[in-house]
Amino acid sequence: MSIHPSQYPLPGEAASHVEADLIGMPSQRVRGPWGAWLRLTMPRFAPEQLRDPRVREPVRRARLLSTFLAAALIVGIILIPKGFFPILDPGTLSGVALAFVLVIVCGILSRTRQVTAAGLIFTGGVALALALSLLFTERRFHPPSFKRGMEAPSRSDTVLVA
Repeated sequence: MSIHPSQYPLPGEAASHVEADLIGMPSQRVRGPWGAWLRLTMPRFAPEQLRDPRVREPVRRARLLSTFLAAALIVGIILIPKGFFPILDPGTLSGVALAFVLVIVCGILSRTRQVTAAGLIFTGGVALALALSLLFTERRFHPPSFKRGMEAPSRSDTVLVA
């Protein structure tokens, strides 16, 4: 598939309005909070470098990773209160802390063009965060209390459905 040359700015031409889109092709710069996040976590390439597919692929993966990092950050922020209420939950807190460390480390790696390493660390870190959360979250089993007036069902109360 060939790309029309008019999509790329000429060498030396001001290209402050151009950046890579989701598939690594030149597009208009994204504005707002999402654009700021992408500029913070994605590697920088000159728009004329995007002609090379070997450059577009890391840019595409960096944008995808940036989306996952933003999702991990939002989920981590939402889960902070669960770590403290109704009781202190070390499983949730360890998972949230690991998620924040992952976002910072992977964002730095992605920004410095080490997108593959950032993706591998993010994937392994998410698996580790899930394991820590499962291992350290206290599981309390509360059997139903049979108070006065509430008795265990007998065999005659059980209805069989065929």
